[in-house]
Amino acid sequence: MPTLGPALDACLLDVPWVSGTLLSPAASRDVTGLMDSLPDAFRCGGLECRLQGDERVDVVACAERRQANALLGAASDSYCGELLQAWLGGQGSTATNMSAVWIEFDRPAVPVTDTMHRSPWLDAFAFFRVAEAAARRPSRADVAPLFEALGSAFAPAPREASKALKAALPADSRLLHLAALRHRGRHELRAHIEISARGFDEYLSVVLKQDHEKQRLLRHVIGNCRSPLAIQLSSTSNGFQPISVELSLPHDAAGSAQWDAIFSRLVEVSLASPLKARAVRAWQGTAKHRLLGAPAQVQIDRLFHVTLRFDAVPAAKAYLYFYPRYVAD
Repeated sequence: MPTLGPALDACLLDVPWVSGTLLSPAASRDVTGLMDSLPDAFRCGGLECRLQGDERVDVVACAERRQANALLGAASDSYCGELLQAWLGGQGSTATNMSAVWIEFDRPAVPVTDTMHRSPWLDAFAFFRVAEAAARRPSRADVAPLFEALGSAFAPAPREASKALKAALPADSRLLHLAALRHRGRHELRAHIEISARGFDEYLSVVLKQDHEKQRLLRHVIGNCRSPLAIQLSSTSNGFQPISVELSLPHDAAGSAQWDAIFSRLVEVSLASPLKARAVRAWQGTAKHRLLGAPAQVQIDRLFHVTLRFDAVPAAKAYLYFYPRYVAD
């Protein structure tokens, strides 16, 4: 099969199938307008949905390094554009260790009509995926060039940042993504790491040792999950601190049963509304569409994961993904 063309065009065909419980008509118009305006470099996309209260829906999209030049014109005059330029200008280990970028387009908490003339790139964050070759627990030498590629506008400087990140990583973790963003008036570094379920349980006892209530809540929601978990760390004046944990389970019968139990507990502790929980559970699967001018049918693989934020008031989000590819008729 040929390589899929404008992948977000295919994703747009699937947006109307997202439950109205997760995506209101106004949010749907906002999301489709944004996705339609983005460059053709992206190969897949998704939606970030809050599971309780806030009705905003953010957009995420992924591009590989070889496609990323097409992003630069659209992202010009934005911090995200600066990061993309630094990434594409990187050489050696920097070039090979960052294989792709996920861009998250945050939608401001104002009426949709007020954002019509605002560039979505001004509210975008870039998360750079670390290639498998560098995905073991990184040494300081591994991490430093990755931070160098993200520019030097943030504090602390790359060398200090890499030392702080290394000190914050649990023993059995591996690096997944790195990000630099301007957030609430300050520069912030983030790292996404993977850790075993057992390792996460031990890690919780250390990083939340003074907050037994949050420990109990997270352990209760996660339950007896045996799949690896992902932790997001954020830079602070005291080094890197964990802010969220990501649950991504196998898409099989065993994983389905675990998801049922997890969503039941999310509803029980008021981190998800029952309707939104059911809507996310119903998302997983596949759909086929005919894209105008395409040489074959487009199949959308629908996947999701759930993120639990615990640095402040606990909150839950679901990320619904669209992975399009050509399939035989």
